[in-house]
Amino acid sequence: MQIEDVRTTILSYPHVVERQSEERNYIYEFQGIPLATIQNQAGEIQIGFSIKASDIFSEATEYACIKRDKRRRRHNTYVSLHECNMTLLRELVTEAYHQATCRSPRTYQPAYAATIGCFDGVHKGHQFLLEELKKIGKAKGLRTMAITFDPSPSSILHPERPHPTLTSTLEKEQLIYEMGIDEVYILRLDREKLSMNALDFMRNILKRQLNIQALLLGHDHTFGSDRPASRSAYNTYGKQLKMDIFHCAPYLEDGVRISSSCIKQGLQKGEMELIHQQMGHPHHLTGRVTTGRQIGRRLGFPTANLTLPAHKMLPPHGVYVVKVTHEGKSYNGILNIGIRPTIDAKQLRTIEVHLFDFQGDLYGKQLHVDFLTRLRDEQHFATLEALQEQIQEDKIKALTFLSKP
Repeated sequence: MQIEDVRTTILSYPHVVERQSEERNYIYEFQGIPLATIQNQAGEIQIGFSIKASDIFSEATEYACIKRDKRRRRHNTYVSLHECNMTLLRELVTEAYHQATCRSPRTYQPAYAATIGCFDGVHKGHQFLLEELKKIGKAKGLRTMAITFDPSPSSILHPERPHPTLTSTLEKEQLIYEMGIDEVYILRLDREKLSMNALDFMRNILKRQLNIQALLLGHDHTFGSDRPASRSAYNTYGKQLKMDIFHCAPYLEDGVRISSSCIKQGLQKGEMELIHQQMGHPHHLTGRVTTGRQIGRRLGFPTANLTLPAHKMLPPHGVYVVKVTHEGKSYNGILNIGIRPTIDAKQLRTIEVHLFDFQGDLYGKQLHVDFLTRLRDEQHFATLEALQEQIQEDKIKALTFLSKP
């Protein structure tokens, strides 16, 4: 990513003004309110955002590259240019922009047609909903917005339970943007917001804060602590707030409704092709490469060890054919999820990927991995030589699979 990409993205928001303080140093404001900065600090370009301390992301693994300056009330969220990507940039600018517009006595926000939901997996049912939203936005002359949550409502209401997800927040956001939605708003949930009834949520969050003029509801989606069971309740609230309410029909494929819960069941069985069909895209993960024991390198198959965001749902232990994207280039490979019973007495779960035809250093880099098919279960081998032979066989099978039309 280049500085010009950052400048263009920030200036795409209405009424944002850019000032250049020094060479290559930029300040951005909304109606006189600080929004963001681009600064050259000791040769490293830092992008700063005016986000108050209560809205912190850095505890989540996917936001590990975000840093905080606790000495300053604002402009205390920043990220290095070389560690930033377009998805992360959009989220940070959006959060700073919304906070600036809420502080402004002359608040101006573009009007939106929106839909709301968890969008876990952004599967074909979600894609159908988002396509319907785009039609409404075009007909009404409104920008489109998908509102989703972090953390999920269930993780706040039931913190004692595990809450695995098909997609991390960043992965989900990127998939929604790829659908052509103008803006993704990550609603930072807490118990106070969850205690709001439907009318208050629509009035205070959707109407006043986000300027939602049209709201599309999924066929089975409800919100608010009172959980109105009837669509007519939302229609009534919409009339009170001068907000158009639309209801989306369910999406069926061969008479079957696709849902995140059904996809999770398939993922637990390792049915990667079926999941691809239901999601409309491969199940994937985005992880950062960390240092391993380099046993794979000694066996002639160097691997990258990946760390993932918390709660990321994975298929069963085993070996998979994958496609890996790194710095805009794609590589074929095989990935192992498991406890490495042949070489690791501690039996801690690891995720290791071997890229075909790649030379270079991946430590500290972020990789995007698409799962294509499952080759086999994880196995214990009597010797490292036997393991080496099996990996070679796995690679041959993977290349055979990848060569199919």
